[in-house]
Amino acid sequence: MDRVVTYIITLYVTIVVVSSLLFPPMNIISIDNWLLPFVLLAITFFYFKNRTFRISLLLVVLIMGSCIISNYINNGLAFDEVLWSVRWLKLFIIGWASYYLITKNRKYTESLILMVFIGLTFINALQLIGVDAIVELYASKAEISDLLTRSLIDGRLSGTFINPNNNGFVFALFGVYFLVSGERAKYILLSISGILIVLSQSRTAFLAFLVVLVLVGLWLLSKHSRRRALYFLGGMCLFLMVAIQLNLKNLNSIFDGSAFRSNSITTRFEVIQKTIEVNEQNIWLGHGKINNIPDFLGYSIDNEYAYLYLEYGAIGIFFFLLLIGFLGILSMVQNKGHPVSIGLLLIMLVCGLTNLSFTNMEVGPVFALLFACALRLPGAENTNAIQNQSKA
Repeated sequence: MDRVVTYIITLYVTIVVVSSLLFPPMNIISIDNWLLPFVLLAITFFYFKNRTFRISLLLVVLIMGSCIISNYINNGLAFDEVLWSVRWLKLFIIGWASYYLITKNRKYTESLILMVFIGLTFINALQLIGVDAIVELYASKAEISDLLTRSLIDGRLSGTFINPNNNGFVFALFGVYFLVSGERAKYILLSISGILIVLSQSRTAFLAFLVVLVLVGLWLLSKHSRRRALYFLGGMCLFLMVAIQLNLKNLNSIFDGSAFRSNSITTRFEVIQKTIEVNEQNIWLGHGKINNIPDFLGYSIDNEYAYLYLEYGAIGIFFFLLLIGFLGILSMVQNKGHPVSIGLLLIMLVCGLTNLSFTNMEVGPVFALLFACALRLPGAENTNAIQNQSKA
């Protein structure tokens, strides 16, 4: 039975990772969604007696329940709204399937992560040098004419994602993961991640990445690894100098301070204020799933927390914070004394201030994969808390 479970989970994780990171966006149901029920049964069969599994499942069910109740009270319950709430269950399944896979077959899982990273980097490189076929394959129609008429070094690399912020976001997650991975070339992989974050010109991903790097540097100092900390902080300074010297317009607005006075920042505060206003009569459960937020609110929402509050209210936010707290505690227990999975969680939380993060189904699966695998990294002085906990 274990062999069958392993085959199913291996196939599922492979399809999820490849389709999320290497395929162009498609408006069709991904094949991994058809495997979802089978993988849920497989991981439940293997982990049901595990306390951590049951707690995480309960939290996901509570979040899904608040979504469904909110939809029912506000608009009645439609099938597509139920499916939309299942995205939380999908992230849960991806995370536990990835944890199972790296436990059973570490070599394959690490090779899979490395190969999709190389593939994503290669696609970005082809876009950077202006290969028309690649630009047209992965860019939206509105972007194609713009991107093909100027050098991409002056634009923003979007990789396999329509939104370049998601591209920078994903490379920030990869960079943090590789930083403490067992890969021999991890500092090269970290440098590549940093360069592509810069070229995506995602200001929030750039700042979140720097925050985590600073914390890692401080952690090294706390471990009395002064030479390593010095090298690390020196590398950070070099990274900053390169980013400044490139003089990329969007990213440069961080260094001259204009980003913090820009219309983009002002608009995001206006969105938060507007969200609070429209939820005055729907504080607890929000408005349920909104199919066209710009028409409803007057703005697009680029803030994870405002988005959750608008649709699912204070109760939805409360269950979401419980989940974040659980992941934080799990990180500290499982990776005792090491910032690996906490770093990934910080990237998601910081980027959630100006982008959708956990509810972003382009980024969420990547986080679930890397977070689960980070819990099993040998370099993280892993305590195997999940594996060794008492079974209830």
